[in-house]
Amino acid sequence: MIREFTFGAEVPSKEQRLLDTIINACIDLDKAVVVEGVKSRELISYLRKYKGIRIQGYFYSKPLPLEELIEYIHNHKVKKL
Repeated sequence: MIREFTFGAEVPSKEQRLLDTIINACIDLDKAVVVEGVKSRELISYLRKYKGIRIQGYFYSKPLPLEELIEYIHNHKVKKL
């Protein structure tokens, strides 16, 4: 999912309704949902209502080279939503 759809989506807003619509459409079509650009705990908390989606963004880590990513994964338990 394009990062721009997450801007302002952590609070009730037009942006949040748009994000909900896109996520629900993907779920209805049995598509995998990856929400990119997540920077805040508030947005993660909001997205918890959706089961099975994946979240990536600076909240968890900056972009990493493959070797550092492998090390990061081994050293951190990644929570599923």
